Order: sequence, then structure tokens, then C-alpha cells
Amino acid sequence: TRPLKDFFGNELARNLEIADIIKYRNWRKKQKARRNQNEAETTVSNGAVNREVAILKQCFNQAMYHRKETKVEYNPCKGLKPLKEQERDRVLSREEYEALENELSEISENARDVVVIGYHLGMRYSEIVNLTWDRVDFKNCCVRLRAEDTKTKEPRKVPILSQEAREVFERRGGNPRRIHGEVFGIKSIRTTFEKACKRAGIEGFHFHDLRHTCATNLRKAGIDTATVMKILGHKSVAMYIRYNKVDDEDLKMASEAMARVEEKLLTPASVTT
Repeated sequence: TRPLKDFFGNELARNLEIADIIKYRNWRKKQKARRNQNEAETTVSNGAVNREVAILKQCFNQAMYHRKETKVEYNPCKGLKPLKEQERDRVLSREEYEALENELSEISENARDVVVIGYHLGMRYSEIVNLTWDRVDFKNCCVRLRAEDTKTKEPRKVPILSQEAREVFERRGGNPRRIHGEVFGIKSIRTTFEKACKRAGIEGFHFHDLRHTCATNLRKAGIDTATVMKILGHKSVAMYIRYNKVDDEDLKMASEAMARVEEKLLTPASVTT
């Protein structure tokens, strides 16, 4: 919210119009964005600007609810079409993941474990770092997130599908099992994550891309669309498609499959006498 405060200052909400919101967007898009050390300097993305305007829209909604005190009669953000966002298509290859994991193991076990869970379970960063032991179901091998734990405000059961992820929970859970407190006890791995990516030679990769990677890996494993959507908490097929990326390996497999089909069609049928 800092950019909103910097731009609007002490301007009264009831005096703002849609033109002011558009001016803010144009101003914000020209500002430099904070990027990873191994990424080129760039300006604030349309997605970031859209999220900031969404916050402003919610503020206006609250102000209108209390219009007797605020004198705010309408929301200037309402009806404003969001800026077009560039969809990310970055997924981590298995080789890159192993290189990243090795680097993290040397720097921070906590950060390494957080990345392992993100890679295999596809949970959001906030869901992972805020995870408590009462949400980990060892008996049924899953994580049970409450509505208040998720971005969509809906409960979700996330199966612990991989042995590597199970080992993280087993090791951190101790014996006897912990039932209280945070699983990871860490709030930020940003600096460590960026350092490990740089050392591993991984460019243009953000932590949230692990969700894209997990979605893609689940699809490659043959898990049906409805199940993947349930695991990741996607409400629409459009969102599932956005997170599921077709990479070079998929294209190679498709090419090989077509080659086999063509070979079969061109092979003369055996003649029986």
C-alpha cells in the first residue's frame, strides 16, 4: 500500500474520480520494480498495478459502507478494466530443481524444506510458511488447510504425494509427533532463495512458479484435470490451463507419438494366405 500513500497522500477519498485512478496506474507503471539480483532491472508489472488498484477498490467499498461518516458515494475503481497481464510460463526442470535443492541444503535447511514442499505439493508460499502441525495429517498422509488458511477462503486437502515431501514432515515432526506450533518457523526465504538460484545458475524463476511446476508435473504423471484442480485449489479450468505449461519435453513426446502412428500407418499390412 506504500505506493498508494505516496501518490494520493492526504487526498480525500470522496474527491477522487476514475481519472485519478488512471493517473495512478500510469505513474506506477513507470516506476522501477524490485527484482532478484540475477534479473534485469525493469518497471512495475501490470499485475502488480492491478493488485494495488484492487486494494484501493476494497478501501472504497468499505468507505461507501460507512458513507455517513466518509461522505463517499461511489467507487471510482468500479468498472475500470484491469491492465492486461503477461502470463508467466516458467517451470523448473528436474535438473534445475536438483541443483537448487543442493544449493539450498548448503545455505539453509529451513529454506530447502519450504522449497521441497512447494515443488511437490504446489502449496502457496503463505500456506507453507504459516502451516501448523495440527494441519498435517500423518495418518492419511495429507495437509488439511482451513478456509482461513487459503487465498480462496475455501478449505483444501493436499495429499502428500512424494516420498521426499513425506520425509520433510517426518523429520521435522519428531517422535513423538508434534501437534502444536509452526512446521517451519520461518517467515521469509527471499534472500536465501535468490542466492541459491544465482549459485545454481537459475534465471527468471520466482517461488510462486513452483505452483506452475507442480501443476505441470501432476499432469505429466497422468493425474486428471479435476483432481489437479482440487489439489491446487483452482476454481476454473481456465486457471488450471494458465498454471499448466506445455514444455519442450511435452512437444518431444508428442512428436515421437506421431512418428509411431505414422510408421504404423505406412507399414504394409501383413498378407495372410
